This record gives sequence, C-alpha cells and structure tokens, in this order.
Amino acid sequence: MSMSLSVENSTRTSGTMGGYIYPIINLSTQPHLQHYANSKFAISCGHVCLDGATTVSSAYPHVSCPSSVLISLYKSALMTQYQKANAEAKVAYGSVLTQLGEMFPLKRVKVTDPKSKTTKEDVRNLPKLRFGQIIWGERTLIKQDSPTTTTTEDNDPIASPILSDLAIIKINKNLQCQNYLGDDIPFNEYDPSLILDNLYVRKIIPLNRFNPKPIPPSSASIDTTISGPPNLQTNFHGISVFKYGSTTKYTTGNLNGIKLVYWQDGAIHSSEYIINSPDNLSAFASGGDSGSWILTKLEDIGDEKGLGVVGMLHSYDGAGRQFGLFSPMCEILERLEDVTGIKWGVVGCPAEKGMSDGEVESTEEEEEEDVGDESESESDDDDDESSIDGLDGAVPPGID
Repeated sequence: MSMSLSVENSTRTSGTMGGYIYPIINLSTQPHLQHYANSKFAISCGHVCLDGATTVSSAYPHVSCPSSVLISLYKSALMTQYQKANAEAKVAYGSVLTQLGEMFPLKRVKVTDPKSKTTKEDVRNLPKLRFGQIIWGERTLIKQDSPTTTTTEDNDPIASPILSDLAIIKINKNLQCQNYLGDDIPFNEYDPSLILDNLYVRKIIPLNRFNPKPIPPSSASIDTTISGPPNLQTNFHGISVFKYGSTTKYTTGNLNGIKLVYWQDGAIHSSEYIINSPDNLSAFASGGDSGSWILTKLEDIGDEKGLGVVGMLHSYDGAGRQFGLFSPMCEILERLEDVTGIKWGVVGCPAEKGMSDGEVESTEEEEEEDVGDESESESDDDDDESSIDGLDGAVPPGID
C-alpha cells in the first residue's frame, strides 16, 4: 500500500494507491458473483485514474504501479546526468539505466494528444507485470439526505453535498496484496511505535457526520442531549493521524472536523473532513499524494494493536498546503455498496458482525496463488474487464 500510481499512458497525472478492499459476496443471493468472492481491488482517486486526456482511448485503462510518470521522470533525470558526466561517472549512470530497463522494460502504449484528440503509439518503461485495470470510478458531488448547517436565504437548512472521488482497480491475479506499510521504508524513524503489528491495517474508523437535531417548540428547556454533538469516542475529533504519499512521504496531522469547502472560485461547495498539520505551518500533502490513506494507531484511541484507516486523501488546501481533505472510509464503502449493490470491506479488517453464512470474505490463505510465467500473466492482463457482472451499469464516467 501507499505506492505511486498512474494510468499507463499518463503524461503528467500521478497519484498514490492507498490500499486494498474486497467485495463481500453473498453466495446465496449472488451466485453469479462467486468468481469474485476472493478478489482484491485497489482504490485511489478518480481524478488520478480518470484523466479524460489520457483515458479517452480506453474505457477501462490499465494502471501502472509504480507510476509510469515517475518512472519516466527518473529515467529522464538519469539520462541528463549521464550526458553531463565524465567517462568514469558514465559507467555508474549507465549501470543504473540498465537496471532500470531490466526492472521496467519498454512497452508500447496508446497516447492521446490532449489538443488534437488523436491517438498515437508511444514507447515507455513500465513494470513487467501489469498492476491492474480500472473498472469503475467517479469524481462528482453526492447529495446528503440529512440537513447540515448550510441554509438558504429563508434560513431553511439544506444538505451540503460531499465530494466522491474514487477509482476501483481490479488487481492482477498474480500479485499478492495486503494492507501492510512494508519493511522497505524505516517507519520507526518517523515514529518508534510503527513496527511489527502497527504496520498492518486492522480496523475501519467509523467517522459520523454530526447533524443537529431540531428542537421541538414544546420543549421547556434546551437539553444538550437533544441537539448536542456525539461524544469524543464516536467523532474522534482531534485524534493524531498520518499518511504516506508518493510526493511528501510521511506526514502527520490532527483530525480537525468537517468544513464547508468552496471549489472553482466559489461556484460549487461541499462538506469535507479536514486534517491540519500539527503546527498549522508545515505541509501535510501536495500533488501526487491523492489517494493515500489517512491512518491512525489504534493504541492512541483504545487498547488494540495495529492501524485504523480513517479515510482517503483527495485534496489539499492552505497557503502552506497544511490542510488535507479526505473522504471517510466508511462513506467510501457505503458509496460503493450503493453503486454496485455489493457490500465491501477493507483487506485485513474483520468483517461486520452479523454477516450471514452466505457471505464470504477473502482471507490471507485464499489469496495466495502461484505466480505463473510472464507470458501467462500478460495474456490475463489483456482481458477486458467490461464484462464484470457485479459492476453492471457502473461504467467509468468522465470527470464532472
């Protein structure tokens, strides 16, 4: 998790792959979805994966992880230094370029010119195994059913919309995936407690939007239990969180609350959860971090070990980029259920209590598969995912 990601033919747009989710299939009522009962899906932001300038040639574009954009930038930087270096240094740079070519061999991709809208073939360094393919995504405003503090000219409460910025990626079956921060980055240098169990996502943090209850006119007095906010244990206000993005890497912050955010010079607005950096000055996020998961240590809010996923970063704000805007994971899963008609869960987190016997969740043992040869994986990746039954009617739309 927390790896750089982009569409294979992207020229500029790059983001972060936050983590992995899975569908909870009820085999008694959805037997036709048995094939996807043990499937894993990656999740990132829609504006990263559904760039109209690059995905116009394919309704279900393939995804590169690591990002093809960052691979190209790294190779370009190496080539620049190689041309400037003396004979001895050229040997070192040439060796690194050779290693890069072995890790990320050249492949042909279709690239669409953003101005002329014409499609041409280009050659790029891409991973040997394709990471996956986008099967659904959106970037749009979703109306809330319950009123918020936003009012009309007549002081009538209205529901402020929330931004839904999602992209679901079907993972290559030859890749094993788990919500684990990994051991290639020394996270204990950032926080000594980020070792062992505290590198695994084990729980979904249930963030609840507070909507004031109307006070009946017949009430003789105002009771805080009628219209007051929920206790701190349910809204988690002020808890310490962190994220690892492909641009700003590890940054920390505190859960600030819900704010009204204006977009496109005030033309539209939405109600978003906000994170602020600890000193309100240092940057929390930047371009390329979109899609990274907002995490917290469970020991900071209880007695459990592991990490809790709070949500997924989709934007940043502030003069110093000290504010991060994110969608709560519980709302993301609810949105996916509304669109697909299937319940979803986070890999590594226990299933909901009361799950019926007909519903199955993927386990670590079930996901282990033998890695086939390269030719077999390439043929599997070339299959078009447009025939996925569980996502009928959920064709990736354009960016609103």
